[in-house]
Amino acid sequence: MKVLINISVISKNHRGMGVFAKQIIRELIKNNHHQYIFISGNDIDKQMDDLIKSTHHIYRQINAPLPIFEQLVAPYLINKFKPDICWFPSNTFPLIMSSKIKYIATICDLIFLKNEIKPQSLYQKIGKYYRTINILLGTKKLDKVTSISYTVIHEIYDKFQLNEKIDETQVLYVAQQFSFNEDGSIFKKLNIKSSDKYFYSIAGIAPHKNLDFLIEAFNFFQEKNKNIKLIISGATHSKYNGLDENIVFTPFISEEEKKSLIKNAEIFIFPSLIEGFGIPLIEGLYHNPHVLVSDIAIFREIGKEYVSYFDPYDKEFLVKYFETPRKDINHEEAREYILTTFNAIKSTRKLENIFNEFK
Repeated sequence: MKVLINISVISKNHRGMGVFAKQIIRELIKNNHHQYIFISGNDIDKQMDDLIKSTHHIYRQINAPLPIFEQLVAPYLINKFKPDICWFPSNTFPLIMSSKIKYIATICDLIFLKNEIKPQSLYQKIGKYYRTINILLGTKKLDKVTSISYTVIHEIYDKFQLNEKIDETQVLYVAQQFSFNEDGSIFKKLNIKSSDKYFYSIAGIAPHKNLDFLIEAFNFFQEKNKNIKLIISGATHSKYNGLDENIVFTPFISEEEKKSLIKNAEIFIFPSLIEGFGIPLIEGLYHNPHVLVSDIAIFREIGKEYVSYFDPYDKEFLVKYFETPRKDINHEEAREYILTTFNAIKSTRKLENIFNEFK
């Protein structure tokens, strides 16, 4: 079969959905069961670009803003290559669909439908409105809906009143490749001494990432615990940058630098209010036995009994965490759970089974 896949999400500095798509596509290419046509509306990650170009599969890049690419360029390319199946791995997809082609989309979350999530920039507003319109108008047109967690797939079915039965092949867990190497030079870059104790978090500036709350909770904790720092990645443009010497924001860092920061932290914190999955949770758990995450459904699904949970509205959560005896976690068991559950081979096999449904 011919399968067309939009890989725009695997951009040069991809995160989240880009990591998910990259892991799956590597396995699809390795298995080589179908002819793939990869399309993109922007420059993609160099590793992925080199990998695709080393194969017999087709790659077409036509640079355009996402809405224009998906609604105008992608239908043009679909009509040109006439695939049997199209897979869109990052929430949105063309609204004009051919009845001769099967359309599959992976809807990673419904965060953009939440009224309480207010976009802060024009770019975020455009993204929210585009995703909202796309999902509301197009979800029932799809031949198969997939997602990256059971939590989200059930949310999608409830929201759109989809009648068909959910099966486990529709849940494509995100996989992650863990670096075996560390790069401790990040501590010198951040002016962190070997004697310094710190908490580490990966957050963002979007409201649902709950960064303001984390800063407030850390400041409350600091009132009685001065000799601790908070290091944050993923929010380089935060309004807090430079306001407190004990709060350190990293620039864009390598996987090896990230491993060093996670592994040597007193605790790893992930404070989000809403997530479709949460790659930092599995990264944190793999490298550090002391992981503290907000108590939301998706984190319960992923973290199970291997992490500690806190109320993401209680600014005293850090104080309470250190006043309460820590539960013992078998870290080797937790690492094995991460490797066997969040596995690119398993997720790819599920996706290929969906492809085969349409033969």
